[in-house]
Amino acid sequence: ETRELQTGAYESVKAPDGVWAWRRGDHMLVALNLSEGDATLADVEGRIRIGTDRQRDDEVLRGVVRLHPWEAVVIDTR
Repeated sequence: ETRELQTGAYESVKAPDGVWAWRRGDHMLVALNLSEGDATLADVEGRIRIGTDRQRDDEVLRGVVRLHPWEAVVIDTR
């Protein structure tokens, strides 16, 4: 799983202003909210593996991920 984060192919993901999102390998998605406001990234299915808010670890996502200001998550999309 973490090997994909190290060596998986990088693919940029369309995201709202202030959010940087990309895929690594086949199953990992990384999203960072680099803004002062909340943000939503659509079309996300999976489970948060780790995030800056550790209370969200293992949270299941079905459709969207909502990010608070300056929050980041690593999502397993399997």
